[in-house]
Amino acid sequence: ALLSGQSWRGTFINQRRDGSLYHDEVTLSPVFDERGKRIAIVGLHEEVSERMRAQAELQRRERMLNELLEQQTAIFDNAPPMVLICDRHLRQFNPAFAELMGESTAQLQGRHASFLFGGEAPFEAFRSKVMPGLHPHEAVRDTAVLYRPDGSVFHARLSGRRLQMEGFANASLWVIEDVTEARKAEAALREIHERLELAQEAGKIGVFDVDLLSGRILWSSKLSVMMGFAPDKQPLSRDEWLACLHPQDRQRARDHFDACINGTQDSVRDSWRVVRQDGEVRWFLEAARIFRDETGKATRVVGVNVDIHDQKQLEAQVAAQLDFQQALIDAIPVPLFYKGADGRYTGFNRAYEQAFGVNRSDFIGKTVQELAFLPEELRMQFRQSGVARQNEGRGGFVRFWHVLRHLGHAPLLGNGEVATVFVQRAIEQGKQGGFACAIAPHQADFFARVECDGDVVQQHLGAPAQDDIFESDHENAGRARGLRSALPRPPCVG
Repeated sequence: ALLSGQSWRGTFINQRRDGSLYHDEVTLSPVFDERGKRIAIVGLHEEVSERMRAQAELQRRERMLNELLEQQTAIFDNAPPMVLICDRHLRQFNPAFAELMGESTAQLQGRHASFLFGGEAPFEAFRSKVMPGLHPHEAVRDTAVLYRPDGSVFHARLSGRRLQMEGFANASLWVIEDVTEARKAEAALREIHERLELAQEAGKIGVFDVDLLSGRILWSSKLSVMMGFAPDKQPLSRDEWLACLHPQDRQRARDHFDACINGTQDSVRDSWRVVRQDGEVRWFLEAARIFRDETGKATRVVGVNVDIHDQKQLEAQVAAQLDFQQALIDAIPVPLFYKGADGRYTGFNRAYEQAFGVNRSDFIGKTVQELAFLPEELRMQFRQSGVARQNEGRGGFVRFWHVLRHLGHAPLLGNGEVATVFVQRAIEQGKQGGFACAIAPHQADFFARVECDGDVVQQHLGAPAQDDIFESDHENAGRARGLRSALPRPPCVG
């Protein structure tokens, strides 16, 4: 440049005499005589270290600003639906807002914001409610039913903040969250909770949750009320819970619970009495699941307590009634036994035990077919007799008689006597129920009357004692010839 007669400007790093460095800006210009000949070069030096540092700082800040703008743009574009409203019009919004509205950017840009609220009046009502609290450094949160351009509605949660923007009197940035599905889930959860409350109320059930690691106990309000506490009160520790139990059940309940959690079981089930705050004693059933960690250590127990006091009282009443009925049956001098619908012995009276020298505990739960002392043919005879009656499938009560020859077993029957076995069986809707039998000595022929479905059948069973051991009244079956085998002094069977 100097050779061509032009000036040159540049910067370079120079060194002072003290060794420090500085930025030097130099301007060199050629000097010419009257003939145009360059006769000298004039130089102008200026230290520009501060200016260079200022320029470098400015460039650094510009880079930071550009990076920040890029970050904000990325956040804005990937954030939940956001919209900038300036003087009641949509000024800017992100892709999520356009997707939520179901329209393109061009269709939404500059549109009046009243469509979001279904009209001008609802929009102004919303503004009147939120504008007093809308500040640049404080967000306003509210919920509203918003409208899409196609007229569909959704429940929204809004969060807005006022902005200061040149050229606009009012500007605010809003984040809009569609909570329609969340509202439905909340409604479903409330419905489930209400059903649970109704189920607990109807079934007298209370829920509990025990954290075995921290010792924290959580009761449902229903369980608190069942135990005699206020709905918001409950025992805070295991010892306080044990204090609620009846003194006679407390140690047993403690030992059983400890055995379950210290063992390998995944559940615990027990029943005990509770002494309520008002002094009332009630029975409860505990049924819970035990949660264990990977080492098998119990960490949590979640379950229910069920008020079974009414059931316990009913069981006690039934037991007392059964004891009373057994006492009445034992008072009857005629030997009696009774069976279930499956043909298994369910009981005997004392006269039966005394008459035949048997112990009722040896026969309860067994059937005739399971008695090894009976010949196979006789057991088959009994089995066929029961199957035939079951196949008839008649309703009401059916009465029939068996004739059984009992050989030489004192004191009720002498050798060669015939015993009449009276059997009453209940057949309900085609399904056999249990039956009871009474045994009495009989040495004469007799008539058996079979009553079923209104039909009356007379059948003569005049069987000589020495020929027939067993006969039944099955219709059209004829006389069943007995087995002429000597029984080795067995107890009477039916």
